[in-house]
Amino acid sequence: MKRKAALRSRQFGSWAERYVALRLRCRGWQILAKNLITPYGEVDLLCNDGRGLVVVEVKYRSSHQFPSLRGDQQRRLERAACWIQLRERRLKRLSPQKNRPNLHSGIRIDLVEIRGGGMFPRFSRRALSFSEMTYRSEERDEGVR
Repeated sequence: MKRKAALRSRQFGSWAERYVALRLRCRGWQILAKNLITPYGEVDLLCNDGRGLVVVEVKYRSSHQFPSLRGDQQRRLERAACWIQLRERRLKRLSPQKNRPNLHSGIRIDLVEIRGGGMFPRFSRRALSFSEMTYRSEERDEGVR
């Protein structure tokens, strides 16, 4: 029974990620990557909203009983966002001006929650607080590859 529930949960999660990507695309966002693997874990969606990069974490919940994001999960997302931003800066330095993609200096983390399993699930998006200052020491230790 647990295996069946886990499979169903993954299916709903996959559906929620596709649903969110479609909604964001309809709002004019560019989806740069889905299920991006970083040294700090997976990022559900990496997007460009026209003003900068956005790391999007998608959470599907059938009820309101549990919080969508724990503190350790938010820290993991912050580290992944910092890692992505470091790579973006490296791309800006290395790529010639004429071939450079439209990269931005800022990065934001958004949490998108899909709640309820009815015909019209509730879609809510909110920006999480993120401080680049927190990870400057990691930038020196890890270096830019």
